[in-house]
Amino acid sequence: MLSLENLPLVWANENDGGTKLGVLMERPDGSGEGSASGLPRAIIVAGIEESELHRLMSGCRKAGMQKSFWATLTPTSETWTLDSLIEELAAENRAMSQQKRKR
Repeated sequence: MLSLENLPLVWANENDGGTKLGVLMERPDGSGEGSASGLPRAIIVAGIEESELHRLMSGCRKAGMQKSFWATLTPTSETWTLDSLIEELAAENRAMSQQKRKR
């Protein structure tokens, strides 16, 4: 539908909070699918072009997907744990929300 065929998908759960992102990204396609998770919803992408990322984000919005944090894997972030990334994304989200309220 979005012309992003064969995009491997990995799902994480709260047991993965201490796992480094690079390790999570090495898991086989479909790993963790269907497992329950209490973690905040986050989508972390790697190995796609910027235009593909924009198509994916737009498609998720149009499909009415729940609000999620978005991140791209970088050489720095692949050494972070999932919990650390989610904390950073939540802090950025709070800061942006505060800026919007000040306007």
